[in-house]
Amino acid sequence: MQDFSHQHLNSISIKPDITLLLEYSEPDQGGTRLLHRFCISQNGEIAVETGYSHEDDFQKSRASVGEVPQQVFNDALDWITQQLEYSPSGGILDVLKGFQKTISSF
Repeated sequence: MQDFSHQHLNSISIKPDITLLLEYSEPDQGGTRLLHRFCISQNGEIAVETGYSHEDDFQKSRASVGEVPQQVFNDALDWITQQLEYSPSGGILDVLKGFQKTISSF
């Protein structure tokens, strides 16, 4: 991944297939926004989707832990910590704890 310092964290969510999705953007020439979506599964697999916000077709690739900027993992762990402060229960608690354990192992 190239320089990540100009990235802006747009959103973090958990997709129905139990994948943690972190979306970042950076301004590009002409007023468009280049998006980077990091999809982290609970088993530690990471995929990156890159494309422009106005397009439907994103380039998808697998990434190793070393290819992902540390800021992505830090943002994910901060978000998970915030969610755990709300004392979730049941399945969502298990999912959050699972992601916390997986990402902490990176």
